[in-house]
Amino acid sequence: MKLLFVRHAIAEERENFGDDDLKRPLTQGGIKKAKSAFLALAKFYKKPSLIISSEAVRAIQTAELLSEAYDKSVDVIETHLLNPGANIKDLKEALSAFYDEAKVVAIVGHEPDFSLIVSELISECKVSLSIKKACVIEVEIDKNFIGKLNFMIPSKILTLLAK
Repeated sequence: MKLLFVRHAIAEERENFGDDDLKRPLTQGGIKKAKSAFLALAKFYKKPSLIISSEAVRAIQTAELLSEAYDKSVDVIETHLLNPGANIKDLKEALSAFYDEAKVVAIVGHEPDFSLIVSELISECKVSLSIKKACVIEVEIDKNFIGKLNFMIPSKILTLLAK
């Protein structure tokens, strides 16, 4: 199975947002950049079987923008398992129902969770990663959750490809 890790796009600043952090939305600039990046991605990357998102509004909005880039033909499933603080055990549980049927699953979530999870999937030791907002990372995993990093594309590169 291939996992496409997508960090949520640019959201309102936590310090300026007076409500529950899970309700923090994307900024207009974040929406615009993510749309552009995901449209570029859709030109060269086949449609995911499924998109699984954290329950955070910013992640759900990012997941919906990713689905829109594929003509809204990819279902988005929300789960608390990918909320901020998620770990490899949570990811395994979130994927358990889909492992045998899905070829490519896009996972939309947060940092530093993704850095830690991707590091654990691809290495026996900690790998230092800097996953920027709307960055896309493909990791191919086997049934034992041993992974191979196939690529990591920052949103800036995707946006350049869209032009």
